[in-house]
Amino acid sequence: MDDKGHVAPWKIEESGLVDEQQLARILGVDAGAIRRAVRAGQLDAEKDPVRGNMFYLDSVRKRLAAAGWDGIEPLLTAQQAAGRLRISHGELANLVTEGKLNPVRPLPGMAARYPASEVEDIIEGGRTREMITEAGAVLRLMLSNLVLVVAILIAIFPLIALVRGTTALAGVDQPHSVIDWVGVILAGLALLAGGIFFCYSVRYYVATIIVLASAAPWLLRYRHQRREGRIAVARERDPSHLNLGYDPFVSIQIAAYNEETVIGRLLEACEKLEYPNYEVILVDDSTDGTADVAERWAGHPRFKIIHRPHRSGFKGGALRVAMDAMDSRAEYVVVFDADAVPFPDSIQRLLPHFYEVRDGRAHRKHHVAAVQSYQWHVLNKDQSWLTEAVRAEYSGSYMIERPFQQALGGMKMVAGTAYMIRSDVLRKVGWGTSITEDWELTLHLYTLGYKVAYTPFAETPAECVSGVRKLSRQRMRWAEGHSFNVKKWFGLIFTSPMVSAVEKVEFAFYVTYYLQAVLLLIGTFCWVVAELGFHARIPGWTAVLGWSLVLANLLSLPLMNAAGLVLEEAPIGDFRGALGSIVTAYLLIPYQGLAALRGFFEAAEGTWIRTPKTGRLTGAIHHLRPVEMIQQWAVGLPQRRQPAAAGAIDQAVGVVGRQFVPRVVTVSLALLTLGLTACAIVLPVSAGAPTSAYYLHTGFVMDHTPAGTGHKTTIDLSPGMSLTWTSTDVYPAGDVIPAGTYTFTADWQKDAKARASVTFTVGYGTSCGSFANLVSWTSDVNAPPKPTTTGATTTHATDLPSGEPYHICFRIHVNSITCNGNKCPFAIVFDTSRFQAILNLPAIEVDERSLPLAGVAVMIPLLVMVRPWRRRAGR
Repeated sequence: MDDKGHVAPWKIEESGLVDEQQLARILGVDAGAIRRAVRAGQLDAEKDPVRGNMFYLDSVRKRLAAAGWDGIEPLLTAQQAAGRLRISHGELANLVTEGKLNPVRPLPGMAARYPASEVEDIIEGGRTREMITEAGAVLRLMLSNLVLVVAILIAIFPLIALVRGTTALAGVDQPHSVIDWVGVILAGLALLAGGIFFCYSVRYYVATIIVLASAAPWLLRYRHQRREGRIAVARERDPSHLNLGYDPFVSIQIAAYNEETVIGRLLEACEKLEYPNYEVILVDDSTDGTADVAERWAGHPRFKIIHRPHRSGFKGGALRVAMDAMDSRAEYVVVFDADAVPFPDSIQRLLPHFYEVRDGRAHRKHHVAAVQSYQWHVLNKDQSWLTEAVRAEYSGSYMIERPFQQALGGMKMVAGTAYMIRSDVLRKVGWGTSITEDWELTLHLYTLGYKVAYTPFAETPAECVSGVRKLSRQRMRWAEGHSFNVKKWFGLIFTSPMVSAVEKVEFAFYVTYYLQAVLLLIGTFCWVVAELGFHARIPGWTAVLGWSLVLANLLSLPLMNAAGLVLEEAPIGDFRGALGSIVTAYLLIPYQGLAALRGFFEAAEGTWIRTPKTGRLTGAIHHLRPVEMIQQWAVGLPQRRQPAAAGAIDQAVGVVGRQFVPRVVTVSLALLTLGLTACAIVLPVSAGAPTSAYYLHTGFVMDHTPAGTGHKTTIDLSPGMSLTWTSTDVYPAGDVIPAGTYTFTADWQKDAKARASVTFTVGYGTSCGSFANLVSWTSDVNAPPKPTTTGATTTHATDLPSGEPYHICFRIHVNSITCNGNKCPFAIVFDTSRFQAILNLPAIEVDERSLPLAGVAVMIPLLVMVRPWRRRAGR
C-alpha cells in the first residue's frame, strides 16, 4: 500500500486478503460494481462481521488471467482513455474497431478497460500532428486577442464621442437657447448612460459570439449522434467520475428557513446520491412545518438535522453551525439551497474540477478553492411568462457569460447554491453574515489568491421565482448586499497582488452590475426625448449612431439569453423567455436601482428577505447534453467585417438613408415593445396546478383531497343563510395570491325546478369568522340534472400583509330561492365521490405591475408617428 492506504495493482501478489473498497481500487471500479459481481456469482467473497465482503487475491488473479489481464499493467476507463486522448467516446470506439486499442474486462460483465500502454502509444503517435497544429493554435490566439482589442475600442467609442462632443460644445458649437441647452444635456446624458451600458453590451456580444462559435462545430457535426445518445461528452470534457483512487469525504450543507414546501424533495434527492462517501447537514431555523418534514431523516446515518432557535447571521450564520458540525474527515463541502434538486451524480460531476491529470495521475489544483455549477432554474419554468423569463435569464448567464469568464480567466462568482468548496479553505475563511454571503465569500477567496472554477455540466435543477413581488424582493436583497460588499472590498481587491489584472477588470464590471438596467432606461429615454422632442445631439454624434446604440443595447441581453438556450438545446417554447427577460429588466429597475444605491451608502446592511417557494413542477428534467465549450480564447472565431465594408455601407446610405434608418429602427423598437407587452398581458393561463383546487368537506373545511365514497352531505338552504369553509393549509405573510379566474362547481338538489340567487365570496384571514375579500360574484344556480359551475375573474394579485399565516376562506350566501315564482326547498350536496364541491383558484401568478408597460408601449409609437422627422442644419 502507498502512504494513503491505496493498494497498487502491481502489488496484487504481495497481499493476501482485501476488503471490498481495496479490491475496487485495485480493479479501477467502484464498490457497487464489486457488490454486483458478488451477487452475480462472478466473484467469491468471504463474509466478515466487521469489514463485510472479503476477497482472496489468488481467486481474483485467476479471474483476471481469464479476462486477459495480468493485474500489473494499469487500466483506464473509457472516460479516462478518451480524456487522455482528447477525443469523444465515438472516436474511441473507432480506435477499437481499427485495432489500435484492445479493451479487456477485469471481471465478466463489467465495463471494458483500456491498457494504459496502448493509450500512451497512440498519444506518442499524435505528437507530430500536434506540433503541426500548434501554429494554427497560435494564430487563433492572435485572432482572439485582436477581437478583444477591437471589442474594447468599440466599447469605449461612445464615451470617446462624448468627450469629443463636450469639448466641441465648450468651443464654437455652443447651443443658442435654453431649449437647445436642455436638449443637448439630455443627449449628453443619453450618451453617458448608454455608453456605460454599451460596455456591458459589447462584453455580452463578444461572449455570445466566441462561445457559440466554439460550440457550433460540435452542435452541427454531432447533432444526430447526440440525439441518439451515442455521444456523451466533448472537448469541454466534463471529467465526471474521475478515478482518484479513493472517494474524498464530502459534506453537503443546507440552510433552511420556512421551506416546508420544498425541503422534502431536496432531502430525498440527497438520499439518492450515488456517491459512496458523504454526509448531509441541515440547519433549520424555521417557524413553519419545515422541522416536521426534516424530522423524517433525523435517524438516517448520513443525515444530521440541527434546529437552532434564532436566525442570527441569517444564511451565513446557519452555515457556520453546519461547518461546526461537519465531520472531521470532510475534504469538500457542497452547499444547496432548499429549492434545489441535485442529480444522483452531482458530486461526481463537481469533484473532478479540483484536479488536473498529469502523467496519468490526478493532481489537485491548489489555486482552485471552489467550483460553481449551473443553477438550472427549470423545475417550474412553464408556470408563467415570468418563470420563463427568469429561466432564460439564467441560461444566458450560466451557458454564455460564465463559460466566457472561465476562458478569460476573469473573476467568477460563487452563486450561493450548487457549488463545492474545499473544506480546508472554508475553515480558513469562515462564513460571513452578509445578506449576500456568497458574494462576500467570493471576494474573500480572491483576496487570498484562491480562484473559483465553473462548469455548466454539473447542473442542479432549481425553482424559478414565480411572482413579480417575490422576484423584486429577491433582487433587492441581491443588489443591496452586492453593492455593500463592493464598497467593503473595493480597496482590497484593487490593491491585492493576489488578484490578476483581468480579474480586477471583471470586478470593475461587477461594481455597477445591478445598475445596468437603470443605465439602459436613462440612456434610451433621454435619447428618445432629445432626438424626437428637441432634435438635439452631441456634436459629431449622428442619428444613425444614436439609434444603433439604442438598438444594440436593447438586444444584447435577449440575444445572449437566447444563445444560452440554443446551447442547452431547449424546447422552442423556452425562447419566449428571452423576450420576457426584457420586460422583467424594466419592471425591476426601481427596485434594484434603489437597493443598489442604498448598499453603496448605508453603514450596515439591511435584513434578510426570504424568497418563498411553491414546490411546483411543470415537467420532467434530464441532464444537459454536454457540448464543446471554449478551452482558450478563440476556437473557430468568425471573420471580422473589414472597415472598407462598413465604409461602403455608410456611403451607400447617403442623405436619404440617414433619414430612413432612424424611422425603421424606431418603428422596429415600437413593434418590439408592443409585442413584449402583449406577451406580458395576454399570455394564456394554464389549466392549473394540482394545488389550485379546494374540495369542500363536512365540518366546513376544504383541502386538496377529493372526497371518498362515503355518504353525501346535504345542507338545506334558506334565503339569508351563509356558510363558510376554511382551508386546512395556510399562506405565509408576503405571499402573492394570484390574479385570474375563480370558479365553484357543485350539485344543488331538493326540487328540480328550484332556482337560487347565491353570492360567492373568496378571501383570506387568520380565521374565517372575519376575512378580507379577494373576489365576490353573484350567480343563479339550478337544481339537477347536472352540476353548476360559476365564477369570476380578478385582474389584481394580492400581497398578503404582515402578520400570522392566512387561510383561504370561502363563503356562500343565499340571497333568494324561487320555484316558478314561489318558494321551494333547496340544498347543496357534497363530500362524496359522486357529488364533489370544488373551488378552483388561479394557478399562475400574473402580477399587475407589468400592466403599466402597456402605456409605455403605446407612447413610443405615438411619439414616432406624431413628431415630424426634421433635421437641423449642420446636424
